[in-house]
Formats: sequence, C-alpha cells, structure tokens
Amino acid sequence: MVECARLALAGCGDPRLLEQQPGNLSGPVLATFLTHHRDEALPRLHPVLPELIARGGAELLDALGPDLAAAHLPQLKQALREHPTVAAARLLGELGPSGTDAETAELLATADPTARHDVHAEAAVSRALISGDAEPAVETLRDLLRTRSPPGILPAVGRLGPLGAPLAPEVIAMLNDPREYGRSQAADAYWRITGNPRPVLPLLLTWAAPATTYASNDTAWYDRRDALRVLAGMRTAGALATTPPELRPLLVKQPTTHHPPPSPPGFHARAGLRASS
Repeated sequence: MVECARLALAGCGDPRLLEQQPGNLSGPVLATFLTHHRDEALPRLHPVLPELIARGGAELLDALGPDLAAAHLPQLKQALREHPTVAAARLLGELGPSGTDAETAELLATADPTARHDVHAEAAVSRALISGDAEPAVETLRDLLRTRSPPGILPAVGRLGPLGAPLAPEVIAMLNDPREYGRSQAADAYWRITGNPRPVLPLLLTWAAPATTYASNDTAWYDRRDALRVLAGMRTAGALATTPPELRPLLVKQPTTHHPPPSPPGFHARAGLRASS
C-alpha cells in the first residue's frame, strides 16, 4: 500500500517524496519522476543519481535518457560489472561509439559468465553497435537461439538491425513455433533485421485480431497483446501502410513529456499502446 501511494504521488509530481532520502525510493518511483516530471525532479536527484545508476535498477536505467546516461558512463559500467542486467547492457549500446570508450566494449565482451543468457545477448549486440563489428554478435546470438529460450534472445536480435540479417533463417523458422510464446517477437526481429515487413504482417494481423471471449489462462490473450505491440512499433516506424479499422484505436502512439532515447532497431523501441490492449 505504501508503494502504491508513493507511485501515485510520483505520478502527480509531488516533491515531498524527494525532500528526504530520495535514494531510498524504489526504481519504479524514481522512473516515474524522471519520465513525467524530469525538470522538477532532477535538481533533487542529482546528488544521489550516480549511486542509483550504479545499483543498476532496470526501471531507472530505462528512464534515464541519453543525456543522463552519457554523463554517468562510469556508473553505467559499474552497474553492468556488479549487477549485470539487460537494461544496463542495452543502455550502453544505445550510447554508441561517441558516448562510450574502449573499456566499455571490452566490458561488454567479457560480461559476467554467470549472468542470464538475455544479458549476454544484449551485451553482444551493444558491443557490435559500439565497435561496428557484428560478426561476434551474430555468432553469439545464433548459438543462443539454438540452445536457449528464443523469446529471451529475440529482442536483442531485432536491436541489431540490418547487421543481424544473417540470422534471418533462424528467426523466420520461429514464426510457426507451436508454443506460440515468442512468435510475435520473432516477427518483430525479422522485419527489423531484413527491413521487409511483408512476410510477417499477415501473421501479426491474425494474432492481433480480437477474439469474442478469452478463457482463463488463455495464452491467446498474451499472443494478441504481443502482436499489437509489434504492430504499434511498425506503425511508428512507417512500416504499416494501412491499419485495419478495428485495430486503429489500439495502435495510437501515446504522447510523452520528454524525448526518450533514440532506440536502435529492436523490440525495445518505444511504441505506446492504449491500456485497453
């Protein structure tokens, strides 16, 4: 209940939360301030921001934006070194070669071997985006796609963009996966690495079509939600020429109060969906 109250106050921009020990606030609360009340919150957060970033909280890292991320590169590297997460690995790659250094690429290449496989995938892609050498990332992703759970790897594949084109055969083979979970991620990754949405659009539109009812624990609801997210990303990127009328209200990009960091091609591109989706 206390956390819900804090989130509500943060959403309203109430500064009382930041007057005492802002470093003790949770990642979602801090991310809400940075997302919706950035200018008001930053002066109060600046003293504790380096420590917060070094902790590697995913919500906070996702809300940083390129300006704060680039200004706190040492803390971002510390976060990946001590708390390896997808968010830390991805954000370092989003800074690109101009916002990082040689140590960053080396750190991404030697990510903690005990970290999860999705962290290894994101680290490999970020290193490729920084160095321009995609071959090691392609080999790493190909091996992970064959040996690990594909849904955890596919977002990183899509983020590689055209550099990941050699992985198209492995990705398209997953579009008809009978397990359903991950099919929309495969469709998203395929069009981002090939630049061709046509082969996957019919499948996505079928998965996104509303059903009359959903049974309890019905995976079709989640399949539809994921397909809608991918279609929203396509619409934002201009890859969706026409939108079916029944889906149009669900694919409207929501306004934001600040400019999010420019997303390299990938599943994590910021495409808003209405809550009803």
